[in-house]
Amino acid sequence: MIIDNYKLISYVKRIVCNKIFHLSILFLLLSQSSLCTELIQTDRCVKNLAIFTKMYGALRYFYPCRSLKKINWEQFLINGSSKVLTATNDSELVSIINNFYSSESVYLAIIPLKSEPQTSIYNSRKYKYWKHNGYGQSDNAFLPPFFNFIYRNFLTPYGSRIATQKNKCFQDSTYTYLLEDSIFLHIRHFLPKCQGKCVRFKTSMTFNSISDDDSILYRISAVIYFWSILRNFYPYPEVVAKEWDSILKEALSKTIEKINNESFLQTLNKLTAEVNDGHAQIINIEEFDRQYTPPVSLSLVDSTIFVTGCKNCDSLGLKVGDELLKIDGNNALQLLEEISKYVSAATYHFKNYRALYRILEGLKGTFVTLTLRDSNDSIKHIILERTNYYFKPDNPIPVKKIIDQNIIYLDANRASSKKVKQTIATTGEGEILIIDLRPFPNVQTNILRTLMKSNKMESQKWLVPEIIFPFQYEYHYDSTSWVIRGKKPSVKCNIIFLINGEALSYSETFISFIKYYNIGTLIGEPTAGSNGNVVSATFDKKYRLLFTGMRVLNQDGSNLHGYGIPPDIEVRPTYQGMRNGKDEILDRAIEYAKSFTFN
Repeated sequence: MIIDNYKLISYVKRIVCNKIFHLSILFLLLSQSSLCTELIQTDRCVKNLAIFTKMYGALRYFYPCRSLKKINWEQFLINGSSKVLTATNDSELVSIINNFYSSESVYLAIIPLKSEPQTSIYNSRKYKYWKHNGYGQSDNAFLPPFFNFIYRNFLTPYGSRIATQKNKCFQDSTYTYLLEDSIFLHIRHFLPKCQGKCVRFKTSMTFNSISDDDSILYRISAVIYFWSILRNFYPYPEVVAKEWDSILKEALSKTIEKINNESFLQTLNKLTAEVNDGHAQIINIEEFDRQYTPPVSLSLVDSTIFVTGCKNCDSLGLKVGDELLKIDGNNALQLLEEISKYVSAATYHFKNYRALYRILEGLKGTFVTLTLRDSNDSIKHIILERTNYYFKPDNPIPVKKIIDQNIIYLDANRASSKKVKQTIATTGEGEILIIDLRPFPNVQTNILRTLMKSNKMESQKWLVPEIIFPFQYEYHYDSTSWVIRGKKPSVKCNIIFLINGEALSYSETFISFIKYYNIGTLIGEPTAGSNGNVVSATFDKKYRLLFTGMRVLNQDGSNLHGYGIPPDIEVRPTYQGMRNGKDEILDRAIEYAKSFTFN
């Protein structure tokens, strides 16, 4: 008898998927054989995991049952993933997921509800429901525990709680969401406060302790965890590069491959790259020592990578303006293109900044070989040690410098607020003050009080999403801003501010005041286009997600995200300027200042 090979393979897969997984969860965790990998790569298993992911996000964040807070959700994901992988069709999948718990308020079905339920509105009843102001379960990733407690409870604009309110708008009904194909999620988001029944997990859904981050299930769970947060709480869904389902399935497919920790971290960061957010990234908290670089900074101009700064350049054998050709024998531009796939940014130029930094990253104390071409077209090979977690090249110009009889330069990255105030106050009429804000000013926004041309300036608009439903089905914004007040300034000089595409977050807050209140002339590049308080989420105390938690609009109501703040005079570095080691933004500012002074 002749058997078609394709049918035979499909038949074997069905048997394996239906039988072997039932033998033991442990088998799936320990077995990394080609059979296991081939099995999980099937479209069926990816679909199972995708539907499970959406159910998990809706249940965890939008079903108002306080007892769910006691669930170890990481272990729920690991155990749940192992079970849904056994389903060979939609009916089995629905049955497996519904068997996790017992509830008439949350369940999956192959068909939608036959008719709209009778929605009862009880004016005398109070309802409980999830109310999220942004991703409110976030800590500040950069603060120690005590200050984190203060931030989370008193300072953060974000918060999540099961709220109670008497409101005619809340309906005691079941909401239906199409997850995929013919599988629907039915869930009640508003429950009477007095209702005692809640989701009860069955004994069959035990939560075993699994912490092997090399296991397939562990990695699948991390993808589900992070995707669910971004899908439900990322405040700029309109800028996401692909369909959310496509992003999820691509990540799941890549995750189930047997890959090392570095490759898995790249897979996680592909999630953040798709949301186009300058703050977004996923880091491995335990492996900061793998994010070190040599003391060199780079820039990309006209498809050419140049050295723009270094520590003790002469001793390293480098010069500003050297063209980078290869890194450890690999084409530098091709490496940059590959790394860019895993870098999240709202603007093209900021993506280049971040990718250029990562292109040299590696384990602390290791060495990297750079192949460069100098200004004389000579090729040289330089071996450098990775010694810096974050390298910022020294500015060869003094903090304050008299450039011309009427032109003064001041570096706001190195100067204190006191020195900036003193310099502004002592710069006289007919003089030009050039203040360098690249990339992040070291001064507070209250320095602007000395420069105000009116008694009041309002900040950008901070829009925190108020989220009640999953999948960004419907949400509103709580809009706030803050005001700087001061006396009318007595500043006599004219001021030029230097900016570039690295200006991000607080820098953009500072620059926005200058732009929209005409405090001075902005010269340089558009900013990075990502502002707003950053939120974080951590999986297994190892992988941490960061992303922008709110929408930000400029003072005039225009979009900041993805656009940045445009300068009044745009200057972008050129090939020739880089080869000659010139600071073309500063040169243009000096040229403008001279014409302004003497005309």
